[in-house]
Amino acid sequence: MAGSQPDMENAPPPRARKFGVLLFCLALLVTLFGAFYFIENWRGKKKWEAYKRQLEAEGAKLDLAAFVPPAIRDEQNFAATPFFDDMLPGPKPADWNQRYWPETFNHLNPQPSSGKQNERQLTDLVAWRMALKGETNGAAQSGPDARAKAAAEVLADLKVYEAALRELRAASARPLARYDIHYNMENPWGILLPHLLSIKQVTRLLSVRACAELAAGNTEGAMEDIRLMMRIVDSMESEVFLINYLVRVAAFHFTLQPVWEGLALGQWSDAQLAELQRMMLRPNFVEDLEMPLQTERAAGILTADLLLKQRYRMDMLTALSGGSQPSYAGLKNALFSLIPRGWYRMEQFEYARLFQQFMLPGFDGTNRVVSPAVVESNQKQFVKVIDSGWTPLLTHRVLARLLMPAVGHIHRKAAQAQTAAHQAAIACALERHRRKHGNYPNELAMLAPEFMTVVPHDVIAGKPMHYKSAKPIALYSVGWDDKDNGGTPGKVLWDERGDWVWTYPNL
Repeated sequence: MAGSQPDMENAPPPRARKFGVLLFCLALLVTLFGAFYFIENWRGKKKWEAYKRQLEAEGAKLDLAAFVPPAIRDEQNFAATPFFDDMLPGPKPADWNQRYWPETFNHLNPQPSSGKQNERQLTDLVAWRMALKGETNGAAQSGPDARAKAAAEVLADLKVYEAALRELRAASARPLARYDIHYNMENPWGILLPHLLSIKQVTRLLSVRACAELAAGNTEGAMEDIRLMMRIVDSMESEVFLINYLVRVAAFHFTLQPVWEGLALGQWSDAQLAELQRMMLRPNFVEDLEMPLQTERAAGILTADLLLKQRYRMDMLTALSGGSQPSYAGLKNALFSLIPRGWYRMEQFEYARLFQQFMLPGFDGTNRVVSPAVVESNQKQFVKVIDSGWTPLLTHRVLARLLMPAVGHIHRKAAQAQTAAHQAAIACALERHRRKHGNYPNELAMLAPEFMTVVPHDVIAGKPMHYKSAKPIALYSVGWDDKDNGGTPGKVLWDERGDWVWTYPNL
C-alpha cells in the first residue's frame, strides 16, 4: 500500500515564504514602534500637563511671554533716550561708540599699586591718570597731593563722556524704565541685549569719576554720579533675564566704591549720609532674584517646544551652553528629530521639576534672607541627579544639563549684593551717630530709632550683622560658609570662605 504524498502543487515557493515572513516581521516592527510612540507620547503629555497644572495652581508663570514688561510712554521712560535708542532693539551700530561713548576708557584696567585683595582700598587715581594718558613707565607718586593732582587730570580726561552722562542725567528724572528689547519668542536665546555691556561701562566710569570728584573735594559732584548710578541700577529692576540681573548686581558694586571712599575719608555731609542711607536700603536683590529665575525656567520650557517644532537644533543649544560641536552633530540632530513627541514633554517636566526642586529654594525675598546650607545641599544633589542614569536622553534631562544655571552661584551673588547694601546703609548711620554723639555706638541696636527705623540684619540665615566698635570699626557678615571668623575675610573680597567685611583699614 503506497503512503500518502504531500500536496506539493499548493505549497508556496521558498522565496514567497521568505517574503511573507519578512512582511510579517516588518508589520510587527511597525506595530511595535507605533505602539511605543503612542504610549510615550501619551505618557509624556499626561505627565507634563499634570505637573504644569500643579505649578500654575501654586502661582507659577511658565509662559515666557508673560514676563515681558509692558510698554511705557517715552516721557516716563528713563531708557527712552538716544543713548539707548540707537542700540535697541537690534545690535549696536558700528559707529555708536564714536558718537556716544569713545572706547578709550572701556579697555583700561589699571592695577592698584598697593593694598590687599581681601579688603577695600582707595581708587588708585595715579594709576588711572597714567592709563588714560597711555603712560606705562614712570615712578608712581603717592600721598594726598599726588592723588588730588591725579584726580584733576582724570576728570579732565573723562570730559569726553560728559555729553552722554548729561543726557542720562536728564532722563533720570523720569519715574519708570523699560529698555526697548525685542522679546522674540521664536528665538529666546537669540534675544539681543547690547545695552548690558554699555550699562557696565557707564557705571564703571561713573564710579571712577565719583572717586576722582571726592579726591578733588567736590562731594556734590560725586553725589550726582552716585545718584545716576543708582538710577541705572533701579532701571534694571524690571529686566527679566538672569544675565540682566547679574549686570545689575555688578553695576551696584561699582556704586559702592565711592560710597565707601567718602565714608572712609569722612567727606559726606549729614544730608548726603542720610540720602546715601536711603539709597542703600532701597534695593531688594534677594526678592528680585525670583523673577529672573522663573524667567529662566520659562525659557527652558519654551526651548523644548522650539526643538519639537524644529526651530532649534541640538547643536545650536550645545553651542549656546558653551559646549564644543561634536563631529556627529548632524547625527545628533537627526536622532532628536526622530524621538517621540512625548519625550519633549518629559524634557519640560524634568526641567521644571529640577528647577523647582533645586533652583528656587534657599532664599526668602520678603525677609531678605539666604541660606547657604540649603543652596549648597541643592547644588550637590543637583549634580548627583543630573549625572545619574545611563544617558540624559533616556532620563529626559538633556535641557537641564545644557541650560540650567549653576545652583548656588546666582544665590551667592544675590546674598553678596544685599549684604553690601545693608552694610553701606549701616555704615552711613554709624557715621551720623558719631557726628552727633561724638562716638560710635557700643552696639548696632543703639542706632534705632534715631538713625534707622530697623537695623538691617545679616542676609546669611537672617542673623544679626556683626559689629566691632573699636577703631577701625568693622561691620561683617559671617559670609557664605556661615562661620563667624571674628571679622577675618577670606583671600579675596567676597570670598566663599571667610567673613564679608566692611571696614576702613589704615585710613
